Amino acid sequence: RAYLYHADRSYSMVLGRPYAIQDEYTTTLPPNNVLDLTKLTANSPTLPLSTPTRMTFVILRHQLAYLIGKMVQ
Repeated sequence: RAYLYHADRSYSMVLGRPYAIQDEYTTTLPPNNVLDLTKLTANSPTLPLSTPTRMTFVILRHQLAYLIGKMVQ
């Protein structure tokens, strides 16, 4: 889902067209910055973004897609 959100924002900026996924109507949140998704539990600690994990890229890409949407708007 996050891939689709990022693709929608990126393509709309490149093509100069409005984006299709509206932030007001979506509930997709960026993932938590955790070390291992396979061992994720309710008590798994969320690490700061200064600690790089595999999910750090996804979180930062989600934030970038949000900013791209603001630029297109």
